[in-house]
Amino acid sequence: MNYKVLRYENIEDKHVFLRADLNSNVQEEKPVLNKRIREHAKTIKYLHERDCKLVVLAHQGRKGQDDFISLKQHARLISKLVGTEIMFCDWNSDYLEEIDSMKNREILLLENTRFQKEETKTKKPIEHARHSYVEKLAQRADIFVQDALSVCHRSHASVVGFCTVPSFIGPVLECELKALEEVDKNDGRKVLVLGGAKPEDSISLAKSMMEHGRADDVLLGGVPGEMALASKNIIKGKTIEFLKKKGLSEVGKDAKEIMEKFHQSVFIPQDIAFEEAGKRMETDVEHTPETALAKDIGEKTVEEFSRKINRAGLVVFNGPVGVFEEKNFSLGTKKLLGVISKSKAFSLLGGGDTETALTKLGFKEKDFSHISLSGKALLKYLASEELPGLEVLK
Repeated sequence: MNYKVLRYENIEDKHVFLRADLNSNVQEEKPVLNKRIREHAKTIKYLHERDCKLVVLAHQGRKGQDDFISLKQHARLISKLVGTEIMFCDWNSDYLEEIDSMKNREILLLENTRFQKEETKTKKPIEHARHSYVEKLAQRADIFVQDALSVCHRSHASVVGFCTVPSFIGPVLECELKALEEVDKNDGRKVLVLGGAKPEDSISLAKSMMEHGRADDVLLGGVPGEMALASKNIIKGKTIEFLKKKGLSEVGKDAKEIMEKFHQSVFIPQDIAFEEAGKRMETDVEHTPETALAKDIGEKTVEEFSRKINRAGLVVFNGPVGVFEEKNFSLGTKKLLGVISKSKAFSLLGGGDTETALTKLGFKEKDFSHISLSGKALLKYLASEELPGLEVLK
């Protein structure tokens, strides 16, 4: 691992700046406690107990969206998890003086980094480091700790701008990177299961991993599977209308390309499930009725995909393969996750809705080798793309 690991460093009496990911769903203008917040709270507690002065940087939501809110309520959430007071400063207060006057074992959460105009501009690390917002903070930092793989794909100020400060990886990021190393060093057959609602990311990942020899079998379900079926003119009806509304014609070309290039290694649904009169109905993909909207993979596909998974030494699962929120259409996702949980393969799970699916369908974290807290950054890493937030740490 080409990074300095925090646990080997003496941090007593030092100002430690931690980049965490506290981003959460927001309901009724309140952040919802999730695995990310729980895991980063463990890092905060760990650093707190090592007698440093801890300053936490994080973001929430995107400008113009409903989840773009202050981190003040996040401070209260973390206080409960850590068991000690978390101080909070917004950008309009004298936060620099607050940092200067901190004592050992005090924790300060700064306001949403994306409230700073300079934060989200994509620039080189040294350019961000010269901006007043980061420069003033960096002058007070003895150590910078990056603990979130989930932000490392962005060349944002709080992610790469502390390049002038001795930098380390935190416990959460260290765990993520160790799991990702398994993708390259595992000698077994590598199976990639791609679902979810973002086929552009999945198809791009499938192409890259196949070209770099990092996957032996690619199993496409969910919207990526439907996109693949559409690109071969196999499926029709409402599913096609749904895909057209999403504007996925370019993705369809990419899907067709990888299926032609890696036709022996890319597997698409043989049958799909749809709703009729409030019931789950299944049909071979070639006989899909015009009125049917695909909501899940069918039993034949589940059996085929399960056979591939059972032969694997490593399984990467990214996104549900159906509308798991509806009981009638959770079958495909539940059965494949069940097979993965019982498999001897190293299992790496990620993707936006995967955590929700695991909870809803009754799975536990211990059922799998590693559940990533990252989405887009995980896909980019697996696709062999450089992540600015990791590059700056080397």
